[in-house]
Amino acid sequence: MAQAPDSLLLRFESYSALRSPEKVYLHYDRSCYTAGETIWFRGWIKEASSLSLLPPSNFIYAELLDERGEAVVRVKIKRTNDAFPGRIELPDHLETGYYTIRAYTRWQLNNQKDYLFNDRIRIVGSNKKKEKSPKSSSSEIAISFWPEGGRYFAGKNSVIGFKVVDKLGKSVDFSGFLVNEEGETLEPVHTLYDGMGSFSFLPQKGKTYSIMDDSGKIYPMPPSSEDGALLQLHIRSGRYYISTLGYGGGVASLLVRDASELRPLSNITLDGKASTFVMDKSFFHPGINHFLIVDSRGQILAERLFFVRDDEAPLCKLDMETFIPAPRALTRAVVSLKKPDGTPLDGNCSVSVVRGALKSWQQSDGIASYMGLSSELKGNINKPYYYFDPDIPEKERDAALDLLMMIQGWRFYDLEKIAGTTGGDFKIKHSRELTQEIRGSVSRKRSSKMPENYSFTFMIPKQKILHYMTVERGKYFIIDSLDFQENTEMLINIGKLPRGKRYYPKWDGDAVADSHIYKPAPGFSAEARLISPTLSDMASGDTLQAAVIVASYGDKDVLVFGRSYKEDLSTYKDWTLLEYITMTKAAFEYDGENMYNRNKRRGSLLSDDSDENADTEEDETGKVILIVDDTEEAWWSYDLVRLEDLRTLSISTQADPIYGGDGGVVHITLKPGGIRRDVDRDPSLLYFIPLGHQVPRYFEAPRYDRGEDGGYDNRNTVLWAPEVVIAGGSATIEFCNSDKPDYPYVIRIEGMSADGRPFSRHSLVTPE
Repeated sequence: MAQAPDSLLLRFESYSALRSPEKVYLHYDRSCYTAGETIWFRGWIKEASSLSLLPPSNFIYAELLDERGEAVVRVKIKRTNDAFPGRIELPDHLETGYYTIRAYTRWQLNNQKDYLFNDRIRIVGSNKKKEKSPKSSSSEIAISFWPEGGRYFAGKNSVIGFKVVDKLGKSVDFSGFLVNEEGETLEPVHTLYDGMGSFSFLPQKGKTYSIMDDSGKIYPMPPSSEDGALLQLHIRSGRYYISTLGYGGGVASLLVRDASELRPLSNITLDGKASTFVMDKSFFHPGINHFLIVDSRGQILAERLFFVRDDEAPLCKLDMETFIPAPRALTRAVVSLKKPDGTPLDGNCSVSVVRGALKSWQQSDGIASYMGLSSELKGNINKPYYYFDPDIPEKERDAALDLLMMIQGWRFYDLEKIAGTTGGDFKIKHSRELTQEIRGSVSRKRSSKMPENYSFTFMIPKQKILHYMTVERGKYFIIDSLDFQENTEMLINIGKLPRGKRYYPKWDGDAVADSHIYKPAPGFSAEARLISPTLSDMASGDTLQAAVIVASYGDKDVLVFGRSYKEDLSTYKDWTLLEYITMTKAAFEYDGENMYNRNKRRGSLLSDDSDENADTEEDETGKVILIVDDTEEAWWSYDLVRLEDLRTLSISTQADPIYGGDGGVVHITLKPGGIRRDVDRDPSLLYFIPLGHQVPRYFEAPRYDRGEDGGYDNRNTVLWAPEVVIAGGSATIEFCNSDKPDYPYVIRIEGMSADGRPFSRHSLVTPE
C-alpha cells in the first residue's frame, strides 16, 4: 500500500479533528415578503468531519443584508432541543429590492465570508421606483473548459467538461462543434444540464482545438499538457474504474479523501504508462469524494471529485389525509420517514406551508442538498435541490451531478495548504461559541501605560448579577460563561483612582461577520419575477381583498406601509436611546464612549505602542455623531435618555454635510426638562448592550376547528412549525386554511434523522 508524502496523513487527521468547519443551514418559510412581515426560520448545524473532537456551537447568527452587503437586521439564536428556531422581523421602512439572508456560527468566521450560508430573497417595500430586468444575449457568452483530472495529453483519449454562461454569469444552453486549428469539424457538442456538458476526443500532438457555435464564433480550448498526470473515472454497475497516467519521472501517490479521511491507494510511476484500479462503491463514504495524484513534494498533479449517494439516506414522504378547498377548513397531513428498506426512522424536522401564489418564491436548496453539496463546493450552484429531488429519475440526476463534480472545486480542506511548509497551520481567531462572553480592555486616556491598582465592577441589572474585584495590574478583561437574552443592559465601572488618574473601560463589540456582497446570488424564474403577488398581513381584510402587489419588475408596487421614527417614540417610549438604536440598527455599535458604524469602520481604537508615555490617537473612521438640539454632544451623556423624553428622533447612516460623522448621524431634540445639559456621566462607567440571544416567539396559526375566530385571514405563510418530532417513522401536522383560496399549497419539509442524516421533501399539494 502506498504512503502519502511526508506527514500529510497526520496533518489531515489533525485538521479534521481540531479545525473541522461547521456547516449552517437555514430553512425559512418563503423567499418573498413585504416590509414589516416576519421571516420565520430554523437553523441547523452539522459538522463537516465526523472525526471532529470539538463540541458543536450553541449559537448561530442570522442577518439580512442589503444590496451593499451591509446588515440591516441581525439576530442571535440559542440552541434549544438541538434546534435553532428564530425569526427576522423586517423593518417597515425597507425599500423594494433583493436582499441576502446570511447565517453562520462564530467558528465559521475563521473561513472566508463566501462560505457562510447565504441566499437571496425579495422584499416589496416603501419605494415605488421602476426596476429593469437585466437582459442577457445568447451571443454574449463565455465558455470555460475543465479537463477531467485537470489536464489532458496529446495522444491520449481525453474527457473535457465545459460550462457556458452569459454576461450575467447565468447558465446558458448551448450546442456547437469541436473543431481543430484548420477549422475541421470533429464532433458535435452540447450542454446536458444547467449550461454544463462534456465531450471526449483524441487530441493530436501539435494541434490546438476550439468549440465553434452555430454562428461560427470560436472559443479556444487550453493547450494540452506535457507533464503532470491524467486521472479519469468511469462508473459502471456500482464499480469504480480509475485510470491514471503520469509524465515527468519519479513516483507519485494516488489518494482518495472525503471530509473525514485521507487514504493512500497506490504508487503511480510517472513514466507514461497507464494503470487502472477497480473499487467497489462500498469502499467509499457517502457524499463528495476526491481522487488525487500527489507527488513526493505534496504538489497535486491531478484530481477528480465524484459523488457517492448514500444507500441509507432517509426517505421522506408526505400524505394528505384531509384537504378540503374551503376557507378555515382543517387540513391534516402525515410526514413519514423510513430507511430505503422500509424500516421506520425517528427524526426531527421543520415544516412550512405557503399559499400557491408564492410557489415560485421558494428556496432553491434543501438541507440534504446543502449539507451534502452546496456547502462543499466552490461557487454558486443553480437549483441544487434538483440533484436530490426524488421526483426526477436518478440516472438523469447522476449524469448532471457528475458534470458538476468535474467543474466545481471543493471548498473545504485545502490540501495544498495542509501539505505546505507551514504544516497546515490554519490561523484560528474565533473559538466555538458554547456560552456567551464579553471581551474588552481598560486604558488610560491617550496613553498605553498598563493600568494598575483599580477596582473592576461588572453588573447585569436585569439578572441581578454583580461582580466586584480588585486588579493589581491588567489591561484586558474576559467575562465568560454568560447567558443573556437580547436587549440586556450591562455596566462596567472602574473605581476611582488616586492622584487624579482615570481609567476607561472599552467593549470589543460583538464578533460578527463583516459586510459582504454575495455574487452571484440565486435567481428566480421569470414567472416569479413578473407575476408572483404577496399580500401584507398588516392591512384590514377589506383592503386586502382588493389589493395587488407586483413583486418585481412592474411599473409600480402598491399597498405600501411605512413607520416613522415619530411613531416609534411612542411605541418604544420606555426604551433608552441606546436600547432603541441597538435593536433597530444592526450596523451601529457602541463601545461605552462612542457609537460606530461597523460597516464603515476600519482599524481599532487603541494603539499597541509599547511606549508608556506615548499618546495614542483614536480611530475616528465610522464614527456616528450625536446631535442634541443642534449641538454635537458626547454619547455617554445621552445613552440612557428614554425615548419618552424625546420630541424628535432621526437616524442616518450617511455623513451630515454640516456636522460630518462618516459613520452616520443621530439627531434628537428633547422635550422641556427631558435631561440636564450640564450633567455628564463619568466615562469610567461603561453602559452597553451586547447582542443577546433572541427571545422565542411562536408562529400564530389560528385553529378555527377549536372555536378560534378573528378577522379576515390573509396569511401568506399558512403554517410554520420549526420543531416537528418524528417518532416511530411518522408525525402528524394539522393547520386550518386561510380565507384566501390560493392553491396549491407549497409544503417544505427539512430535517435530520436520529442518526444525523439530512432529508428534504418539497411538495405542491392540491385539495381533494
